[in-house]
Amino acid sequence: MIRRLATVLAALAVLAATGLGAAGSVGPGAFLRTAPLTLLTGEEREPWCDEAELDGADLRGAHFSLSLRCSFERRAVPPANARLTAAFPDLPPAEPGSALLFVQFATRPALLPDVRTDADHLAAWIAVGDNRIDLDGVPGPGEYLVLAVPETGAVVLWVEDAGRAQGLDLRSGERIDPIEVYYGGPEFATVTVEGYEYEDQVYRKDLVSDWWILSNSHGVVDLTRTAWSETLGWAEDGSVYLRVRVGWWRVFRHGEWRLDTERSLTAFDGSEAVEPAEWSVEADEYGFEWHVVEFVVPADEPGFAVLFMPTGEYVEDETGDVFRPEEPAPATEWIALF
Repeated sequence: MIRRLATVLAALAVLAATGLGAAGSVGPGAFLRTAPLTLLTGEEREPWCDEAELDGADLRGAHFSLSLRCSFERRAVPPANARLTAAFPDLPPAEPGSALLFVQFATRPALLPDVRTDADHLAAWIAVGDNRIDLDGVPGPGEYLVLAVPETGAVVLWVEDAGRAQGLDLRSGERIDPIEVYYGGPEFATVTVEGYEYEDQVYRKDLVSDWWILSNSHGVVDLTRTAWSETLGWAEDGSVYLRVRVGWWRVFRHGEWRLDTERSLTAFDGSEAVEPAEWSVEADEYGFEWHVVEFVVPADEPGFAVLFMPTGEYVEDETGDVFRPEEPAPATEWIALF
């Protein structure tokens, strides 16, 4: 939940000085006002207004997403709105020159995070003029905020994701300094394709001596289009990453089949070959490896081809002898359309 910077009790403590000395005919609380920048937060999944009012008021990053469900402002809690009067029965009107801004966040954001939801990468705050109100986190699905704000000017929710900030005007739903690649164009998604199977690959030490006959296979391969990488950070403007995740059996009974991590995978942007920008390997205790390979590709390109040719060597455990393929392995092609 976003940070509660003030409570109703704090708001009630703001009194007009003249009100304290008013005649007894003035009812209790008649001069109570909600102080500027008072912030109330909570969760309410039932709508306060028409959800279509702010269609397209969304933010998306590598590790978060949110959508405005509704946003409106009044001098006081509108008496005709039963949900609001029940939620804020004692909230005084705003001070002169101010208004109460009521904001609800959608229970299901219109966009998904590019990578995954991860609060460790995030910071959030609200900017009201020169004032900054820090939040404990990004507003979650179904949460709300009520903020006392000046009657004019922008009220912007800022979210910094892995060092890159973008904002959403809570009055208009307009994006401020957005990460443009997230709004329009090809999808950010993972495409799962059929993997590979290589049988009876002959590896020799030389042309006349010993050889090994090897086989390797894996059922599926994931190809992901993303704008952020754990190792490379944010892609440059006009570019995104194509991430390929492929499994490989490295350890065999008498040796290791070592995949060449420079030449075994190539991506194609149309007819142009793209070399890997990053290649990482995660191995388990049984000798199986996950190879995660990232390519820098144009942001406006919706489709890519990836060629896999398991170039490498087989190293014998007992002798340390190195065996290389008798002939190149046939290429396996994977196509990803986003």
